[in-house]
Formats: sequence, structure tokens, C-alpha cells
Amino acid sequence: MTVAGETHRCPPSEVLAAFVDARLPKKQVEALADHLSSCAECRFIVESASEFQAEEQAEVTEPQGGGAWRWLAIAAVIGGGFFLTPVPRMMWQTHVREATMRELVDAPLKKRLIEPRLTGGFRYGEWGVNRGPGDEEEPIDQMIAKDRAGQVITKTKNDPSADAARDRGVAWLVLNNADKAIKELTTVTEKQPRDARAWSDLAAAYIQKQQYSKAITAANRALALDPKLNEARFNKALATERLVPAESIREWTEYLKHDPYGLWALEARQMRKRAQEPP
Repeated sequence: MTVAGETHRCPPSEVLAAFVDARLPKKQVEALADHLSSCAECRFIVESASEFQAEEQAEVTEPQGGGAWRWLAIAAVIGGGFFLTPVPRMMWQTHVREATMRELVDAPLKKRLIEPRLTGGFRYGEWGVNRGPGDEEEPIDQMIAKDRAGQVITKTKNDPSADAARDRGVAWLVLNNADKAIKELTTVTEKQPRDARAWSDLAAAYIQKQQYSKAITAANRALALDPKLNEARFNKALATERLVPAESIREWTEYLKHDPYGLWALEARQMRKRAQEPP
């Protein structure tokens, strides 16, 4: 909600209606966008419109004279009623993308689906055989994660933004489709060459494709942009281990300098120990 005493600064319902209708002049759009960044109440109004629009867009056709009912609908939600106004397409796409991606990141996996690390806040999952020879069905947690990955791809298919392409790339990796992941993530690195997360995830995709030299190059690009990106550092060490196990000792040691605690660190120590063993 807005801070007490600042409610008068919120724009009137007619201005919000013009904003969602894409009828505001550019200068006013910029000013309103700045206001939305600090006003939870007005953001709630806009976000509520997004949610309603998702449910009704395919069924509801805007009547003639839509501008009038739009601002009345905004006034209604301020007074506790329902919001019936569509929001700008870009804002809605961002809302859907972020919400769907959060569901994928939060999927309760006991074992991760690919060996390299993905950016975005994925929790640790042990790597290994996910199903025994006698298992007839895929574990439910993996089915849930793959379903959510599919939703990310489906719900962002018409979103041309680089952020959406990066999310699709990660989703394709969860689905173990390295070719499509590489295609999406390469698009991101071409559009936004300073996106360290995209380079790190591209390194993961190259590892899945067993193109380890390319993976190391991509991981190095990520670390040059963001030296604190441990996902890229893990992927670099993993790709090096695949190429020359003895040389990966240095990379796993370097990883542990930056991430010495936790389950990822424990796995890194196990990988380093394996590389130290005689062939």
C-alpha cells in the first residue's frame, strides 16, 4: 500500500485507464512507470488486471465504447470491486513469464535433471541415476518439474524478449533438449552479450551436448562479466573434467575458493577427489 499521507500522489482512475489502454503520451507513461515502481497499491491494480485478463481474454470481447467502461472498472477496484481492464501486452508477458519461471525454479526435485548448474536460483539436487532398472514410472517430482518447464515454453512462445528466450533455454535444458536450449541461449547472447546468466546457461547446454571446449569458452565469458557467478564456475570445472580430468583439479579448487560451504561445495570436493585419483 502507499505510505500514509501520500495517497494524493496516486494518479486518478482515468489516467490508469489511459495507461492500460496505451493512450498516454510518452512523457506521462514514463512518469507513471516511475510511480508504479514505488506504489504497491497502483501496482496491485495493474497486476490484478493482468490476472483477470489471462482468464477472460479468450472469452470476453470488448464492447463498443470500451474507453468509458475501462475507467469505471478501475474506479471499481479502488473501491473494492473487480478490475476488468486489460493491461499492456509487454507488462502482461513479463508478469506471466516471471510467475511461470518461479514455479519451475521452485520445483521440489530430489535429484536434478541435468548435471551442470543452471542460474536463476535452482535448489541443489543430487546428480546420479534418477531411476533404477526396475522403475516403471518416472518419479513424480521429475514429472512436475518437466511439466512446469513445458509451461514456461508454452507461455513465453509469443514473447520476443531476451529474458523470455533465456527462460525458454533453461526450460529446454530441464527437458534435456540441448539443441533447442543452445538455439534460444545463443539468441540471448547475441542480443545481450553482457548477460552473464545466459552465457553460464549456454555453457550448461554445451556440456549436455558434449561440446566441452565451447562450454569452457561460454563459462569464461560469464565469469568475465560476473566473477561471482558460481554456476558458471561450476560448469567450467565440469567441462574441464570431461576434457582433461587432471586439469579440472585446479578448476574445482578455484570453485571451492568462492563457494566453500553447502551441498554444491560437497559435490565439488567429490569431483576434485575423483580427478586426483590415478587413472
